[in-house]
Amino acid sequence: MMPPVIRSLLLMTLGIALLTANDAASKYLVQSYPVGQVIGLRQAATLLVLIPYVMVFSRWRAVRVVDWPGQLTRGTLFIAGSVFIVLSLAELPLATAITMLFASPIFMVVLSAPLLGERIGRHRWIAVIGGFAGVLIILRPGAESFQWALLLPLLAALVNALRDVLT
Repeated sequence: MMPPVIRSLLLMTLGIALLTANDAASKYLVQSYPVGQVIGLRQAATLLVLIPYVMVFSRWRAVRVVDWPGQLTRGTLFIAGSVFIVLSLAELPLATAITMLFASPIFMVVLSAPLLGERIGRHRWIAVIGGFAGVLIILRPGAESFQWALLLPLLAALVNALRDVLT
């Protein structure tokens, strides 16, 4: 049997590869199809993977809803994040959009203080400021090359961070 650490690493690598493939396919498709259709296809593809997994490993116990208001809030945030991601893929190069999405952990740290009561130490604030400086370097606000579309992946990162903190 495979050690849990190795299995976890392999599953995480597989997950990242699938997310990358999903984003790359979305970038390709959004050039020929409306954003709504691409979002629908993304979600349908996800269901094709998740439904068999749930049926085999949990027999639907894992999808029983206990907290309807929380589930609706997280679902709405998930949909909003998906819309912002696909819109950003329609307007920006793939590498730029994905790089901007890496701002999500920065937003998670900032949101965890007011929403979860987390105490954020000085070293974490320094890391957040450094990360945000990196985001500003990519954004280049005020530069001639600044595009408003750069805010779309930032909105996706913010919405996804809020969803994750609420989860």
